[in-house]
Amino acid sequence: MKNLHHLRFRRLLFPAHFDFFKDVSIQLAAAGNALKTAVAPLMPEFNAALTLEDAVMQWVRKSVLTARIAEADQTVDRVLVGINAIVQASLHASSATVVAAAERVHIMLKEYGNVAREAYNEEAGDVRAILEHFTGASAADVVTLGLTTWVTDLNTGFNTFKNLLRQRDTEQGTKPAYTATDVRKRIETVWHQMVYIIDAHSVVGESTDFDAFIDLLNPTIDRLNAQFSRTVKDLSEDDHTVIEPIPAQLYTGAPVVVIPVVYYHEDDNPPVALELGKDFSVTYKNNVNAGMAQLTIYGKGGYKGQVGRAFDIVNG
Repeated sequence: MKNLHHLRFRRLLFPAHFDFFKDVSIQLAAAGNALKTAVAPLMPEFNAALTLEDAVMQWVRKSVLTARIAEADQTVDRVLVGINAIVQASLHASSATVVAAAERVHIMLKEYGNVAREAYNEEAGDVRAILEHFTGASAADVVTLGLTTWVTDLNTGFNTFKNLLRQRDTEQGTKPAYTATDVRKRIETVWHQMVYIIDAHSVVGESTDFDAFIDLLNPTIDRLNAQFSRTVKDLSEDDHTVIEPIPAQLYTGAPVVVIPVVYYHEDDNPPVALELGKDFSVTYKNNVNAGMAQLTIYGKGGYKGQVGRAFDIVNG
């Protein structure tokens, strides 16, 4: 008795998802007659869903704006992560004025949640509203928290992102009337029905066609699961974690927030630049007055462990 291994579809990027089912289609066509007969009632829906996924895939690949929009989106996300880091650190400042400003901005940002997880158009609307707060009701708090440059960078990044979205809208006439998420769900539903039928026939053992198909497909499933599974790396291992030297910072009276540049180096592979908010978070200590301050980097996502660094705050 054999069975098809479970594939973690949520971890698959859209191209890998499409390529997998294209391979399944080829293997189904080459399968034995007993298997073909068993899944025949599902084949029209399977082929229809695969055709839709192919159309979406082709449109995504042809859209020259796809990569540029994703890059602009990441720029906006990075600036927002930096702003949130400063606000979080300022909540623990010794100045009551700074703490009060941080609390107000923190409450405002919390209302919008994690905009990085939203669809592009929803994210654009929320970032626009956040910028209106920063230039309006929260303008004084922006100055108090030293966020002026960050807000300027956010506005610049947002304008680039917004303009690219507008350009994308002009392509909508050629875009399929269904989303990648829709077609993924549709083809996965049919696939789960096929898996049930194939596994059930394998248990009965009435034909070797089913075992042969399972033996052929399982290595592909195992490879994809391994390829997209996370191996957590430890930042506390000094021979792997590289942090660029932190220059002396000027005393301003407000919490000094330094965004460290962190790399992870493993074996003979080139160092990988880690991203604040995605790969690590930062906390600060003694980062208001002149003297030695401390920051601690905590791994997250595909990284674990922590590592600390000191930096100087000096009077100008």
